[in-house]
Amino acid sequence: MTRYAFEIPGKPMGKGRPRFGGGRTYTPAATLNAEQWVKHHALQAGVTPIEGPVLLDITAVAAIPKSWTKKRRAEALATGWDTRKPDADNIAKLIADSLNGIAWADDAQVARCVIDKRLSAEGSEKVVVIVRALNSALPPDFTADVVRDVSAKNGWTAEHPVDASGDT
Repeated sequence: MTRYAFEIPGKPMGKGRPRFGGGRTYTPAATLNAEQWVKHHALQAGVTPIEGPVLLDITAVAAIPKSWTKKRRAEALATGWDTRKPDADNIAKLIADSLNGIAWADDAQVARCVIDKRLSAEGSEKVVVIVRALNSALPPDFTADVVRDVSAKNGWTAEHPVDASGDT
């Protein structure tokens, strides 16, 4: 199975909205620069196009602002989740659009997308991208496998096992 993983250093960015001016529509320069940065790191990692359905797994890691109080920092680190801007879907859109023609022919091939926005105690900022081909047939316990894989990847533990039927 084809699988690529690469890291993009720097603050996670989302896809900017198109701008309008002078009778035309254009993409903001910051978005174009961010897309080039993603492409550069994907090509450095040796990413080549995958045919068929693709899984896109994104983990965006942002630093905790120095302006936050000790209490707020502790609360944020207790959960580890980042609920600030940019939105997770905009991060995914920037990555997916950037990888057109590199990891796949078109981002319509992304059949499954997993996005985590996390906070870093060390202050390091990065985006970790994993792209892999999906099998054409899903195993019967696919949902439980994915939850288990993601939980293991992130070091999470569950109080009770995951039921593949969706019932808890």
